[in-house]
Amino acid sequence: MSVHHALTWGSTFAAMAAAFLWFLTSRVKTPSQFPITVTSTHSLLDQIIGAQVLSTGSSPELDQIGIALKKQSALNAWAALCAAFAAALQAVDFIVT
Repeated sequence: MSVHHALTWGSTFAAMAAAFLWFLTSRVKTPSQFPITVTSTHSLLDQIIGAQVLSTGSSPELDQIGIALKKQSALNAWAALCAAFAAALQAVDFIVT
């Protein structure tokens, strides 16, 4: 196999891997809504201008979207790395041949 063919096959494989990873990224399910339940430690009568309001919020859906976004981010990073590798192989092929 010639250098040209090896670089072309390597580039093709890397580009296909990037496309597959981006496809997987698009298949990650995210919740369409994520309501937040907020618990506050003050009442309307306690409002003081400039005071910090201490509240806590929670939502299972918010946790799910956080996990999904983490997964999407990781898949996107790997896909971008594969695309960069494919481009680098094409550049080397262009220089060598």
